[in-house]
Formats: sequence, C-alpha cells, structure tokens
Amino acid sequence: DGKVAYVASQSLGKKFAVVGKERGKIYDDVFATTITFSPNNKLVAYIARLFNTPRGERWFVVTGNKEHKQYELVGKPTFLPGGKKVGYGVKIRNELWWIVENLE
Repeated sequence: DGKVAYVASQSLGKKFAVVGKERGKIYDDVFATTITFSPNNKLVAYIARLFNTPRGERWFVVTGNKEHKQYELVGKPTFLPGGKKVGYGVKIRNELWWIVENLE
C-alpha cells in the first residue's frame, strides 16, 4: 500500500527508523538493509544495536515498537507466512540458533 521505511541519523551518530510518518526509538545503530515488511505491509521488522549495555554490545530485532530479546549477534528478520510470526538467527556464545517469535 505504498508504505516507506528508512533509517535516519541524528547528532552523535545515533539512528532511528522511520516507517511511513512514524519515527521509531533512537538506538546506537539501526541497519537499513534489514528493514522487512510483513506480508500485509502492516508491520516492519529491523535490527538495532546498543553499544554500552551491562553485557557489552547487544543486537536485537525490533517489530513495530517492540524490542525483542538482546543477543551477541542477530541475523536479518523474516516474517513467516501469514505475518503473525518473525524468525531470525542469533549467536549465543559459540552456537547459532534460529528464533521464531509470535507477534500477537
């Protein structure tokens, strides 16, 4: 339906996603190449990163306004058919896992 999503920067290099006319939360980094629309174009998922957390640098998926669990590293999110779940790869210590989360 013609929705647009992009990543913008502000001073000090912080970034945020803009979906349509709605500005998202500010993060240390947001990866524009990971922006993915749900099959019905009602939801967007992307990867964000925080540098200085108590556990060091952390990556996570954002869907709409929801921040999902933080990991050492996160792969590009993919909406499953129907758009009610999102899947993505993560690194946990020395292992790689595939995470699938319900969005309802």
